[in-house]
Amino acid sequence: MGRTKKPLIGAAVAISVMVGLGATNGNGDSPKSARPNPNDVPGAPAITGRVFGVFRRSCARCDQTLKSSVRTDHVWCGWQAGKVLIHVTMRNTSAKDLIVYWHPSYVLARGGERGKSLTSVESADFNAHEHRRLLAKRDPKGVRDGTKISTCKPSFALIVRGP
Repeated sequence: MGRTKKPLIGAAVAISVMVGLGATNGNGDSPKSARPNPNDVPGAPAITGRVFGVFRRSCARCDQTLKSSVRTDHVWCGWQAGKVLIHVTMRNTSAKDLIVYWHPSYVLARGGERGKSLTSVESADFNAHEHRRLLAKRDPKGVRDGTKISTCKPSFALIVRGP
């Protein structure tokens, strides 16, 4: 009985040490931090110049009840292959289907505000309680690719009940 306890205790100590020291997955990453990276898609160009932002919730034409039913987070803007990406995660917490119209707005250093016009509006249909990542791609004219994004500030344009 004494012989079986020693190997088990030894194995338990080895596992404890590995966990305490942060075992790696072979790439130098700990298993907990080994999340998929959007830049790791084979053949996809890297996202550069990423700036975290805040979703602007002001919306004069929005029904306040519907607006309070849409949660927004994980807002960022960045460059990829000559285009500006505007990312936001939205959640419809309502029991009703919704259509969200939003402006993918951002400001370029020495390039002005972009994405605020009516022609820039994006739309997304949400089922009740749906959660989705939205990504708008824009091709800003008159600026060099990779120009610094000084502010990332998408906003609501309108929220209506879905079909």
